[in-house]
Amino acid sequence: MSVGAWNLKLDQAYTPIIAVVIPTYNEAKLIRDKLNNLLQQVYPHDKLHLIVIDSASTDGTPEAEQSWIQEHPHINATLLREPIRRGMVPALNYALKHIPGDAEVVIFTDVDSFWTPDTLRNITKYIADPTVGAVDVEPEPYMSIAERCGVKVVKRDLERERLDIRGADCAVFTEVIEHLHYYYYVPHVLSEINKSLKPGGYLILTTPNIASLFRRLRLILGKQPIYQYHVREYTASEVLTMLEEAGFKPVEFYYSAVNDLTYVNAEPEDYKRLRGYAYLLKLAIKKPTKLNLLLASAYPLVKLIPSLRMLIVVISQKYREPAPTATERWG
Repeated sequence: MSVGAWNLKLDQAYTPIIAVVIPTYNEAKLIRDKLNNLLQQVYPHDKLHLIVIDSASTDGTPEAEQSWIQEHPHINATLLREPIRRGMVPALNYALKHIPGDAEVVIFTDVDSFWTPDTLRNITKYIADPTVGAVDVEPEPYMSIAERCGVKVVKRDLERERLDIRGADCAVFTEVIEHLHYYYYVPHVLSEINKSLKPGGYLILTTPNIASLFRRLRLILGKQPIYQYHVREYTASEVLTMLEEAGFKPVEFYYSAVNDLTYVNAEPEDYKRLRGYAYLLKLAIKKPTKLNLLLASAYPLVKLIPSLRMLIVVISQKYREPAPTATERWG
């Protein structure tokens, strides 16, 4: 079976040996459900290696993981424990050193990411093609929901393909550009959004503020200020310049404190109550983690000085067509 513009040759019967890596930190409430979810995969269990890498959890997560492993002796499962918490990337690198030699595919998954039973089958059918080196999450389940609501869905690789949409009134582009590779792809993507809009159409864009107080404090403490899954983060002036170059003029621009208030360590029921500083203080008292105490102490300054807030918000309007530019691409 072949599919798509790349003429990929899919093979539903392909079942390579897979190592599934699950990083954990204080996930005692979810880890057993996650491991049980992996057992529900319609995939040969003898071709699965589960590798849990725990980063010095303090809530009993590794004990819960070890208990589950002992209850399932027929499953190839390994628990790795770091003596100190060093962050996601060092944990994953440590786990990679312990991948079994016979593993043909390595998959990373978060504890709170629960899969449908056919997920591994949907991944390996693409890996069967020797030209495929990696597979990302398929958006089809979400596409069907949108279509049932009467929303037209267009699936595109933003960095490499054209949108082929014309005459739209508005584009909502929230917290995406930090995942794109600058400088080669961001101008291309903004240009494609411009082309998709009618004259006078609006672009609503949000992205993390690299100059926020939270990120400055992380840098002072010797921590990487950029979130581990972001390629690059920007200042407000950089964002405004990129939009101007792509043919947009700002209609409204501001810094939002929503992330300063909600980027916390909290239980789901506590998130629902986070409607102001008083609730943030109560949370810091109830759950005095370093993150919660830092945010609670910094929030008054963040409210006083908007440019120190975590999120940049720009509402801009298309005022001209994008100028053609020569863009170099990798690969």
